[in-house]
Amino acid sequence: MLEESTVNSMEMAWIDSLYSSHLKQQAACSAVGDSYSGWTEAKIPLTMFEKGGDDCVENILPARGLRVPTSLISSWWPKVAKTKIEPVVTSINLSELGASNCVSLKTIESCHDTRIALHLKHFFDGNLTSAVRARGESGMGPDHTWLDVGSLQEVQEALSNWQVISYLLFPLNFTPILVWRTLVRYRWCSMVPILSDRIKIINRYFSSVCRGNSSNSANGRPPLTWEDHDGELCLAIR
Repeated sequence: MLEESTVNSMEMAWIDSLYSSHLKQQAACSAVGDSYSGWTEAKIPLTMFEKGGDDCVENILPARGLRVPTSLISSWWPKVAKTKIEPVVTSINLSELGASNCVSLKTIESCHDTRIALHLKHFFDGNLTSAVRARGESGMGPDHTWLDVGSLQEVQEALSNWQVISYLLFPLNFTPILVWRTLVRYRWCSMVPILSDRIKIINRYFSSVCRGNSSNSANGRPPLTWEDHDGELCLAIR
């Protein structure tokens, strides 16, 4: 709020402009409101699109702008799920999501195939150099070429990198959201007093989720559910 002395020194044109802006802001707040309107929700209409092509670069179809389906994932997942995205393109737009130079090209390549079960260390930026040396080998390369995450911050950074890649390749896959919410729900396993044990538990949980989703993908089933994630973390804690 402006002080009285400031207002008194202003010209009337400025005061009128400020008051007009204030009225517009009040009108906008009234339109949004602070509580649910109580209106009856309408049925989402069927949207039709003209036939066209989409190359993920310049030719983008309006269908990409639709909201996520509101029905259960089991009812629509088989219609949109892909086991593998082809062709494999590693030059995905990581920079605009703050993940530039955080993940090896080999990891991005493997993420195109949902049947490959990865581990948290594959998304750790500390493995960016060592992982590149493993390029060209089958699978993800020998485990000894990958450093394990060693702190809770490294765990969170690796999860964040994984979330970015998963979103860019499979935006309708809820798994990154479920993993994050599960860990938040259990306070990042804060009930475990020793930090190294907490990191091992989160690693086991993440690997178990990836194996489960890998199996589901190979058999044409949707990713693990919220209940599945809860159970997997509880098993990892034991």
